[in-house]
Amino acid sequence: QEAIEAVADAGTVVLEDGRYEILKPVRITRPGITLKAANPRAARLVVSNEFVGNPKTNKGTLIRVDSANVTIRDLVLDGQFIVLQKAIEATDTDDEESNSHGLVVDNCEIFHFTHHAIDIDGDDATVRECLIYENLLFENGARQDVHGVVTTNAQRLTVENCTIRN
Repeated sequence: QEAIEAVADAGTVVLEDGRYEILKPVRITRPGITLKAANPRAARLVVSNEFVGNPKTNKGTLIRVDSANVTIRDLVLDGQFIVLQKAIEATDTDDEESNSHGLVVDNCEIFHFTHHAIDIDGDDATVRECLIYENLLFENGARQDVHGVVTTNAQRLTVENCTIRN
């Protein structure tokens, strides 16, 4: 989070190979930021057992995008089946129009989340070359429907060359 806050608009944050345990949502609030691995799928962001989600809803998001033209590339995102977790969320807040248009999620591996893997409401978003799997939601002892990529309001959402399975 500190690196994302320190980089200039349209800057790039490169994660070296390794495992990064995440305790609270990574928030991207400035335009044009790229968050990527130094080597494809060699940087793994893992939701910690102590992850602090939204205290009102008990839901959490590993990466929250609140700005335009953000790119997330070459990362592995592991939800560890922590309850009510999303991998990436780029949605509106308080029923206002989303300001996260132009999001690109490229060549990421996303698994073990217990809510929708990628939730996008910004326009002109692209999800490509991603492997999204084993995302499961259990409520009241029963398995519920979970999706790889969801939207409520996005226009011109492109999902290409992805494998999405349970």
